[in-house]
Amino acid sequence: MKLCIALDLPTMGENLFLAKQLEGRDVAFKVGFKAFLDGGHQSVTRLKEMGFEVCLDLKLYDIPNTMAEAAKTIAGFGVDMFTIHASAGRSAMEAVASAVDTCFHRPKILAVTVLTSFSNDECYEIYEGDVADKAEYFAVQARRAGMDGIVCSVHECEFLREMVSGILFVPGIRLNDTPDDQARKGSLEVASKVGADYAVMGRPIYMDENPLIKADWALREIARLNDEL
Repeated sequence: MKLCIALDLPTMGENLFLAKQLEGRDVAFKVGFKAFLDGGHQSVTRLKEMGFEVCLDLKLYDIPNTMAEAAKTIAGFGVDMFTIHASAGRSAMEAVASAVDTCFHRPKILAVTVLTSFSNDECYEIYEGDVADKAEYFAVQARRAGMDGIVCSVHECEFLREMVSGILFVPGIRLNDTPDDQARKGSLEVASKVGADYAVMGRPIYMDENPLIKADWALREIARLNDEL
């Protein structure tokens, strides 16, 4: 399991300052909507120049052709991974996979199953099914469409690990049960036990009084958990 830090600070300057402090450490970074809108593709370039693995988390959702064209543009940024919504449909996922296969640099494609902010009730409202059922359905469709992995919470990891041979990218990792907008969250220990490949932490690190110390603690904890596997 590898630590992935979500860069969601107010400005890209702050995000890059945090990354600079962590240079040389074995971490990946997730660049989401806010950070990308503020810093553009140059922000991704800077992170790659520092030697970090980067996931561009824009969660593409549109008609197949638009998603495919966007995927080719993203591939040109040199990112290691990027995200799309599995709920966009199998045709859209297949179009994205075909598009990046033609690119000089082929990033890995991660299909989002059910957002970690969704409770069962919200999942029913949108998808007419509970979280477990819809996560399984989307994971199977993603595998069949040639995705390299999925995004899911720790609560679905254990049973999805058996049916997904690719990457399990797991956001919503927390250090305690402080209430926030993540309905389905979990600890590093749980993420390790259920087979997560990337444990994504944002606020617990960048909102800490000393983000560097908190990131180093998370890295030590992951190293300990990896040794126990």
